[in-house]
Amino acid sequence: MISNASSAFDRAKRINDQAEQSARKEGKLYKKIGELSMDVEFLKKAAVSLGSNCQLSMMIEADKNHPSVRRQCELLELSRSGHYRREKCSAFSS
Repeated sequence: MISNASSAFDRAKRINDQAEQSARKEGKLYKKIGELSMDVEFLKKAAVSLGSNCQLSMMIEADKNHPSVRRQCELLELSRSGHYRREKCSAFSS
């Protein structure tokens, strides 16, 4: 009986480790769901006003409620440098 006691603790440790691993995976999945939800909302907005690269570039918003500028450029298939160049030009023309 005493010789089997250590196996009971080992099993409990393995179960605990598996639970922690599952919790970490679940957290990563929820984070990814949040990112994808933001992407979907961004693309819905983009689909409404599809137009030239300049118009698409003007849709990009840099705040915490939107995907990163990098991600928005990827989704719209725009180069980031082109976005910043157009942003600078539109600021001067206003």
